[in-house]
Amino acid sequence: SNDFAELMNRPHVFLVPDLEAFLNKDCALNHPFEEYKGKDLDDSQKEGCLIRRTDEFIKNKAWGATLMEVGFPLGRNQFSLEMHLRLWDKLTEAGIFLTGYGSSDNHSNQSGWYSGNNFANWLGVEEDKAEPIGEASFVEAMQKGRIYMGNPVALKGAVCFETEDGLPMGSGIQIDSVEQWQTIHFSCDQAKTGWRFRMIYNGEPFSEETVYSENYRFTDKVKPQKGINYVRAELYDENNICIMLTNPIYIVKKDVVTNRR
Repeated sequence: SNDFAELMNRPHVFLVPDLEAFLNKDCALNHPFEEYKGKDLDDSQKEGCLIRRTDEFIKNKAWGATLMEVGFPLGRNQFSLEMHLRLWDKLTEAGIFLTGYGSSDNHSNQSGWYSGNNFANWLGVEEDKAEPIGEASFVEAMQKGRIYMGNPVALKGAVCFETEDGLPMGSGIQIDSVEQWQTIHFSCDQAKTGWRFRMIYNGEPFSEETVYSENYRFTDKVKPQKGINYVRAELYDENNICIMLTNPIYIVKKDVVTNRR
């Protein structure tokens, strides 16, 4: 049927007996450009595909998903990392806040460990939890966006991305007006001098500098520009390959509705 054809065209949708109940649970959108796999597309056609994919995801409210696969430093299915990030950012701007994560997507242990699309994910779990850290804690971290993704070979120390009040990545700050400046802190231990740091604000590079210390620290202030604002961080190695992406910190006016409230 047409309904079945439309369903199968969604990125990695699984056939389950009760689809509506499944989509009301936490699920991930993997390979968001899988539809175009094997097709020979020029740059203009890829731009058109990105626009169509963005419109489709927004129209369907990302089918109720919680997460989306974005961390492919070398791209996937001929769509670059930049295009994955643009899709992610556009969904954020539409009030659809999805936790981004990275993946090697290698279905064996023979490749992808030391280079290429080898991203792993670090989950932020609250230290003062009374119960043992387990599956429930990891699921909560994914739900709340307390994840950064990156190259596990390059990243040796902890990464922190938070507000001045200690709210971590994935957090939302409610504001009354766009006059409320926000201070953002980033740190990366055991970094390598010569790497490049970028802070992305509302989809555009906002601050950028060369990493100058093994215990790298960066602080800047952002001024809200509209109802939904977001800031995230990126690290690139000396070959200009992305080695780390944080999830965003959201700065949202109180009267704006998103999928997280």
